[in-house]
Amino acid sequence: MVAIMFMDLLDDPAEEPRFTQMCEHYKNYIYTICFSRLHDEHLAEDCTWMTFEQAAKQFHKFDGDIFSNRVRNLLCTIAVAKCSREWRKQKRFYEVGEKLSEQKDGTAREPSTEDVLWNRWQLEELKSAIDQLPEHYKVSLFLAKIYGFSAKEIAEICDITPETARKRVSLAMKEVRNILEGE
Repeated sequence: MVAIMFMDLLDDPAEEPRFTQMCEHYKNYIYTICFSRLHDEHLAEDCTWMTFEQAAKQFHKFDGDIFSNRVRNLLCTIAVAKCSREWRKQKRFYEVGEKLSEQKDGTAREPSTEDVLWNRWQLEELKSAIDQLPEHYKVSLFLAKIYGFSAKEIAEICDITPETARKRVSLAMKEVRNILEGE
């Protein structure tokens, strides 16, 4: 059942039975590895799926014997890498939360023209407009405009480039303006 989600990632459709068999054979093993590293059921499950997704993309490199130690070690390596990346991401989210709680010292900065325009709209209309944005725009927008993070800090938090962070904030602002102006 696990393998069905990743069939379109396989280079050769004839590999589907082998891939399915491999997923069924190793799914509990990979989940156990992920859970032992992350100590969270949902994160471990996500990392298990990401491991099999990566395996599907690289399945042409696997041995003929999917039950070999080489295949098991390859899956284990992928799972550990996925867990490490997820752990770093969760750590960054935790650090952001800590930083936000520390920033409640009330220091005010000089509002820019964009900030003045931003504050002009009614709160309910603004909330409605923001709710219509894609999730990645919402996150970038909140981090920049509500919490005052720089593009570099947003990039670190969201695991994107600073240019992408700036672009997301800009596009989110433009989309919010368009929604509020009725376009």
